Amino acid sequence: KEEGLLVEHKSVPATTSQDSQTAEVDAIEGATNGVTGIGMMLETTRGRFRILKLLEDGPSVGVPGLKEGMILVEIDGKEVSSLSFEEVVSMIRGPEGTSVELKVAELVTPSDTTLVTVKRA
Repeated sequence: KEEGLLVEHKSVPATTSQDSQTAEVDAIEGATNGVTGIGMMLETTRGRFRILKLLEDGPSVGVPGLKEGMILVEIDGKEVSSLSFEEVVSMIRGPEGTSVELKVAELVTPSDTTLVTVKRA
């Protein structure tokens, strides 16, 4: 059994609103070509990327300041609101053992952001 998490894209049906689309990141065990994710599920709606779930035993679980329901604001210093879902997933993925820096915010107070670092495993 290989260690690590791989982030994989799966489409989920869009909601009825024309400006809203939902998709999720799923994590599965096993690294491919040394590229891994951070063990979270994401949803994108109206240009916002929300953390749906921190996957059990994934590297995101237990990271101080990172919780389900938060909105991704930046990845490694790059603002994400204008990016596609695939671009966000690609930025989160990386070589096993490296870290990714996420700026996140609570949905109810998006102006208050928290910077967290998650090690890819």
